[in-house]
Amino acid sequence: MSKDKLEKMLETMPQTNLTPEKKKQMLDSVMQHSGKSKGLYMIFFILLLLVNSYLYYLLYRNFAHFVPWHPHYIVDIIYVLLFFIAVIPVSAFLSEKLAIYAIKKGLGNGKYFKIFITVIIIVPILLFTFMIFNDYREKGLEDVIGFNTANVDYIIINDDVKTDKMEHAEALKDFLSQYRVKKMKDREWDGDVSNEKGFRITIYSNGKPISASIYENHLHYKNSGEYYKVLNGPIDMEWIEEFQQ
Repeated sequence: MSKDKLEKMLETMPQTNLTPEKKKQMLDSVMQHSGKSKGLYMIFFILLLLVNSYLYYLLYRNFAHFVPWHPHYIVDIIYVLLFFIAVIPVSAFLSEKLAIYAIKKGLGNGKYFKIFITVIIIVPILLFTFMIFNDYREKGLEDVIGFNTANVDYIIINDDVKTDKMEHAEALKDFLSQYRVKKMKDREWDGDVSNEKGFRITIYSNGKPISASIYENHLHYKNSGEYYKVLNGPIDMEWIEEFQQ
């Protein structure tokens, strides 16, 4: 409600019930309450939109590669449309409910409001920093292409060699564990790897595929669409050739 509407509403009240000073105090209190409510709404909306956008991106990144529709830009268009149709409205709806609930619980009080604002700003920054650090830290290749050998159904290499033996899964895991990788930004990835030897691998674990293209010095993990650089390469392609035999 705007300040003008509040003033008109107060003017219609019996003059004997409220003094001008009391009306002014009431008006200031209502406007302050309204301002904090809008402030909380905006804070919740921004935070929820960021969180929901990130979760929505992870969902898209992990499932888009397995969608059978072609061309792939159709998937991208649907992804963008659903973001505006679903993610933003849901974030706005939840933000409004959270703001109303917070005000009812007394979060609009001066001291608690300041503490809340401080915490709600610092915590997401720390979480975001940790996620970025964890995402781009050095990892073992077997951590990126993670699978439990006991759950492997079968392994396919270059679409022509297939094995379902446990000892082969264990040997492959031991081989991958020798190498360290680090995530690259998409714009840093050199798509032209024609000068590098490589192989495609798909590991079916509990009926779900784990797929990657592995080169001598690079890795494309297809489940997430992420790119990695091999830090202690080149990867031994002769071992892979022997493994296929």
